[in-house]
Amino acid sequence: MNIAIKRVYEPPRSNDGLRVLVDRLWPRGLSKDAAQIDIWAKELAPSHELRRWFHSDEGNWAGFKTRYRKELSARRPDAEASARKSDAAKPPSSTPPKPRHTTTPSSSRPTSLGQSKSRRPHRHQNRSTST
Repeated sequence: MNIAIKRVYEPPRSNDGLRVLVDRLWPRGLSKDAAQIDIWAKELAPSHELRRWFHSDEGNWAGFKTRYRKELSARRPDAEASARKSDAAKPPSSTPPKPRHTTTPSSSRPTSLGQSKSRRPHRHQNRSTST
């Protein structure tokens, strides 16, 4: 099995295969549509303490790898249970996949650019009429 590491901000490509995000927080400024992530494995991300240590002056790559592997080993039963639960929630392979996102109109009546759904003045409009 080939595994490629890629920044989440790089555009998805057709040959990416299964896209897994391993981070506790969703990346800023990136929509779920644009990211096209198949699995968000929060439980596999390094702990906040380990990340802080790595970004401090004393952190180094070799030490990070050793500590991260220990964390993963300690969390292995939880991660395996989570993976089994995730697999059980997936539809059978013969079922066509659901679309990633669907949009529904917020109102059945079209609104022209000059109309506002709200009768309140907009923030940028002057609320007082006296001068």
